[in-house]
Amino acid sequence: MNRVYYLFWGIFLIFIMCGCTQDKIEEGTEITVNPDYSQTISWSDCNKFKLQQDSLMIGKINKTIYYDDKFLISTQGKLLLYSRDGSFIGPIGQRGRAANEYIDHTDCWIQDNHVYLYDMNGKKVLKYTLDNQLDKIYPLKSEISPDNYPFAFIIPFGERYIGQCVWNGTMKESPALALYDKNFAFHSVIGHLTIRSGLRIGYPLIQSVNNTALYWNPLDRRIFRITPDQNIELAYTLSFGNKNYPELTTVEDDYEILELYQDKTWRKNHAGTIAHVWENAENLVFLYSYADNLHLAIYHQDTVSNYRLIDAKHNLLSSAFDGTSLYFFVEIPDGVEVYSIDLKNL
Repeated sequence: MNRVYYLFWGIFLIFIMCGCTQDKIEEGTEITVNPDYSQTISWSDCNKFKLQQDSLMIGKINKTIYYDDKFLISTQGKLLLYSRDGSFIGPIGQRGRAANEYIDHTDCWIQDNHVYLYDMNGKKVLKYTLDNQLDKIYPLKSEISPDNYPFAFIIPFGERYIGQCVWNGTMKESPALALYDKNFAFHSVIGHLTIRSGLRIGYPLIQSVNNTALYWNPLDRRIFRITPDQNIELAYTLSFGNKNYPELTTVEDDYEILELYQDKTWRKNHAGTIAHVWENAENLVFLYSYADNLHLAIYHQDTVSNYRLIDAKHNLLSSAFDGTSLYFFVEIPDGVEVYSIDLKNL
């Protein structure tokens, strides 16, 4: 099967930039994308550097975070910290079953110059300094009940946290989002959004502009904004015209769309699967799949639109955004190269 099929579900990234138009609607901004219109960006036009490895095997990258001229890379049970030029700073944490170790990391992030590692299996969050000193361990309550919804992944939000809840398999629908206190204890469900399966595609929850957050279901076309007072608003609706995926409300659950996506003919004629979303003061940036390629759409809120394409000729592992530039982590025979693209140059 085409390599891009696997890259998508592993959140491996190849991209295009697509032209968008906008219409203001009462419930948010509608962004219409024509996935058949594209131009090509060559990797040779990008700045690049190589990640220092030596004997260190990086392998599959699950998540990459940019923070203060550093990259935090989650890969194959390890957390690795790199400088912006690709120099290896060091590992974070130690894998194991001791109290000060982690079994695996379900999520990770950097906050206030500390690295946080979420070990769902170990039922704890570990907090490290950037030089890999364990600072604190937060034990977690993992049982699902009306008074407690554990999180699958989580982001800082003001002085507390917002996370996507773990799906309750005994119910057709579970709350999608909840608020957690500074010690990661469940506080309350946020809004009316629900999840209908335990299907996990990436990390569809990010911090955004003006102390807000964005949340989306990768198989849906809607992107929601969480306001500082924990209200949920529809921020954007993406439209790919007659190439849209079915509306989630018209199918039994997320797996029904996944079954459609597994059909190569159907997949090549439909656009969707919103893998990553980023936002700054000027742009909404998102990645989606079309015709067995991953696409990058950059929507300019002043109505200026551009489209670009990179097709699937590289084994792209992950991506990150520093607010102005995108970084793409590409597997090469002897390691990983990182290509950077400044949005202002597109």
